[in-house]
Amino acid sequence: MADKRTLIPAGSTVVLRAVGDFVFCKFSDRPLILNIQDGQGNSDGPVEVKNGSMRRPPGGVAVIEVTNPDPDNECAAVFFIGKGDFDDKIIQGEVSVLPGIRGADGSWKDDTRHTIELDLYPARNEAKSWPLGTPFRVLRDLEYNDYRRETGLFVTQGPGGFYQFYSESLYDQNLGVWQGATCLRAWTADGVFMGDSQRYQMGTVADAAYFDGDWHIKTSSANAWEIIRGLDPSGPVFWSCPDNANIVTFCTWKDGQHLVVRDSLKRWWKVAKDGTHEQFPEPAWLLNNNNLRIRWDDRRGVGVIAYYSQNFMVVNEDLSQIVDHGDISGSAYLGSPAIEGFAPLGRFVAIQGTGASTHASDGQVGVYAYEEITDPARFNVTKAGCVVPAGYRFIPSADVALTQGASLVTVQGEVIKAALEMYFSRVVGAGYLDHVYRFEASSSQFGGRATVLEGGSRSLQARGYTDHMTIFIPCRVAITIDDDLPLE
Repeated sequence: MADKRTLIPAGSTVVLRAVGDFVFCKFSDRPLILNIQDGQGNSDGPVEVKNGSMRRPPGGVAVIEVTNPDPDNECAAVFFIGKGDFDDKIIQGEVSVLPGIRGADGSWKDDTRHTIELDLYPARNEAKSWPLGTPFRVLRDLEYNDYRRETGLFVTQGPGGFYQFYSESLYDQNLGVWQGATCLRAWTADGVFMGDSQRYQMGTVADAAYFDGDWHIKTSSANAWEIIRGLDPSGPVFWSCPDNANIVTFCTWKDGQHLVVRDSLKRWWKVAKDGTHEQFPEPAWLLNNNNLRIRWDDRRGVGVIAYYSQNFMVVNEDLSQIVDHGDISGSAYLGSPAIEGFAPLGRFVAIQGTGASTHASDGQVGVYAYEEITDPARFNVTKAGCVVPAGYRFIPSADVALTQGASLVTVQGEVIKAALEMYFSRVVGAGYLDHVYRFEASSSQFGGRATVLEGGSRSLQARGYTDHMTIFIPCRVAITIDDDLPLE
């Protein structure tokens, strides 16, 4: 027979149905009350049970009513309903104790707990809004000096955020020459810097898409025709246009199963992962200009085309209809005199324009509001002892309210969730409290008090805690979590 796992709410009763000769309590973190009924409705109980308890009613087992007498805390339990004899209640011989932790459902797993320490400081007591199209963050990180010159090429979507392809030239003082390469620079969707890649000797890159688990770039072949291939210049050509047409722009489309490509003969192509292709029917709308970029907007389920440097149109999946169109200056693409590349990512859109400095080819990347964005009242989070905030301008999904007091700020609401989201710069998923084992917030050094939630070897959720509390900041926070904390 299989185990029966259950979570009994505080002061409540759950009903388990299973047929057998006996009931054995394999795990319960507190005493429970059992009322066992046989197939004729005869009752054996109520009786109190705990870890290791076994009941063998005269008429057998058919229905088990399990009551949690604790009025404040839910209880996780595991029962075994079996037939015949069961003698494993007594352990004989050597016993090996393996470290582990238990979740709210009573499950046992390896102990991967670790503690993060962070400092919480007041940031803003009121919400702040960014209307559609307004700059959320402008990134000006390209270098241009006597020894290093970086020129932005374009931006596009990639794993975890958006990526800028840029050309880097380093001056070799010994040889007296410039040596160039192409690099990638990555940010999260809202513009938090993730890092630089290695330098690639890939030639001139004019567009790119992350497709089938790797980067595919638009570049020139040996015979000068534009092709799509991987980052390795010695690797095979992935795709080239029929009739020796050049490639204007391309992107990964919808579910990631194929690319959409526009060629210099104004044709649209669908290219599969194996390189097979088919031409889209000629759409009713006609776009004569070849100075354009196309990207797939996954959140809205549409394709977006920027063209003539200042205009855009939104098209449906099969390119048959224009869903929307307009001018850059009145849209989410506000702020760039000419678009060299863009990446719609949820609530934000990253755009690279030209003319960001005295060097017209230098690409300025900006992150703009792709919809009305509201950042709630918030606090800053830094790793303990650091001064640079983690998750700067990351908008947490946690519900918190801040109130200014005489010397400290009162924070009320989902404090643990907000602290974790700001620390990791990612949204925390459902069930996160089942992966938190201890929380301590101490503001005593600032005249406040300490708040401690202790779960021991069980999660805070298993202990019956909720993430609705009041703390005072500034304060030092220590949170014990496991490696399975859900981050989106």
